[in-house]
Amino acid sequence: MLAMAPAGPRRRAAEPANSDALIRHLAEHGVAASADRLMFDASTIEPIDRLLSYLADSSADLLIMGAAGQQLGRAAAKRSLTGQVLAQMTVPILLSY
Repeated sequence: MLAMAPAGPRRRAAEPANSDALIRHLAEHGVAASADRLMFDASTIEPIDRLLSYLADSSADLLIMGAAGQQLGRAAAKRSLTGQVLAQMTVPILLSY
């Protein structure tokens, strides 16, 4: 379970929401999972590049992510992290909307 947030002077570290309960639930069903926080400097790396790097470094074999759907239209989809993930991801993806 991964929480991502740009680093900054007034930003708190990203916290995976309800990670303990979710990890216990997954373990009850035979799925190994762990929680992690990923801070990144948005002035030096794009969120999609940092996510792809993290997934490669951790040998992830699946990405499950929420898709907020707050922006509409093709141009907004190209700018959104969800749109970039769908276009560039190197592992299978399960989206929750």
